[in-house]
Amino acid sequence: MTRGRLLLFAADVSGCGAYRMYTPSFALKNAGYDLTFLLQQLVVDHPEAHRQLMSQLPTYKAVVFQRPALPVAELWMAACRHHGVKTVYEVDDDLFNIAYANPAFSVWGQTETKRRSTRLIQASDLILVSTETLKACVVEHAAVDPGRVIVAPNHLRHELWGEDVQRAVTTTAAREPGQVVIGWQGSPTHESDFCVAVPAILELLKQQPQVVLRFFGCIPQLLKPLSPSRVQIMAGVEFAQYPRTLKYLDFDIGLAPLLNTAFNRSKSPLKYLEYSALGVPTIASACEPYRVITHGETGLLCRTGAEWYAALTSLVTDAHRRRAMGAAAKAYVWRHWGPAHGQVWVKALHQLVAEPAYA
Repeated sequence: MTRGRLLLFAADVSGCGAYRMYTPSFALKNAGYDLTFLLQQLVVDHPEAHRQLMSQLPTYKAVVFQRPALPVAELWMAACRHHGVKTVYEVDDDLFNIAYANPAFSVWGQTETKRRSTRLIQASDLILVSTETLKACVVEHAAVDPGRVIVAPNHLRHELWGEDVQRAVTTTAAREPGQVVIGWQGSPTHESDFCVAVPAILELLKQQPQVVLRFFGCIPQLLKPLSPSRVQIMAGVEFAQYPRTLKYLDFDIGLAPLLNTAFNRSKSPLKYLEYSALGVPTIASACEPYRVITHGETGLLCRTGAEWYAALTSLVTDAHRRRAMGAAAKAYVWRHWGPAHGQVWVKALHQLVAEPAYA
C-alpha cells in the first residue's frame, strides 16, 4: 500500500541530483512512496507540460525542491502552499559562499538568486542539507529555526556501488606493465582546488616514471601541457554509467585535493566515498570534508606540498600498503556511509506529511 505521492523537483541528474534525489529514492520507494521525478528546466522549456504537471499538484503529499534557482520555483512553492502540499528545500552546497572563480558563481553569486534562495528556504516546511557545517550556514544566512533543518548525509547504495555492480565490469582501461595509475574525477568547478596538489604531482612524475595520471570528467589546466604518455583523460558520463566507468578506469590511488574555504567546508566527502567503495585508497586535503579519514589507516591527509609529495610517493612505491588502505577504507565507508542513511529521508518525510503545513 502506498504512503502517497512525492514529487522530486530535481535541478540536475548528474552529481548533485544523483546523490540528493536519485540515491535517496531507493529508501523512499522501499518505504512505500510513489515517486515522480521532474527536472526544473523542463517546466521552463515545455510550458504545456508545466501546466499539466501543475494541475496534478494536489495529488502529491509533498514536493522536494533540489536547490531551486529559477523563478518558476517560487510559483511552485506558492501553488504547494495553496493546495496544502508540504514542501522541502534540499541543498548540499553552501550557496551563500560561492567564490568568484567557481563557474557556478554566474548563477548562485547573483544577488537576486541568493535572495530567491533565502525566500524559498524560509517558505519551506522542511530543509534538508548534507552536513552539519552546511546546516549551521543555512540557519545563519536564511535565519530559520534549526529544528526545521535536518542533516541527511550523502550515502552509498549497493544497487549503485555494490559488489554485483563491480563484478559486472569485466575489463579495465589499458595500462603498461608496472604502471601505477593515479586518478581524479570531477568537474571544472574544482579547478582551483586541484592547484594545492599540482607541484607535488609534477615532481612525482619526474621521479617516478611508472606513474600515469588518469582524469575522469576534465583535466586541470596546469596539467594539460603534459605528455599524453603521462596524462590520460576520459569525458564524463551519465550517472547511470558513472560507478561502472570509475571501476573501469582502474585507479590505484584516488586524489581529493581541496582548498580550505568556507564553501568547501560545507561539502561532503564524496570523492572519498566513491574511491573507497571501489577499494581505492585516497589522498586528500586535511580539511573539513575529509576529516572522516583516519590518517594512515583509511586514507592519507595532507596540509602542505611536502606532505602531498610524501603521501604520493609512499603509495606509489608500496602496492601492499595501497591494497590494505583501500580495503580498510572500503569497509569503513560501507559501515558508516551506507544505505542506512536513506532512513533519514524516510523518517523526515514520514513526519512531514503527518504534520500541518508550516505557516
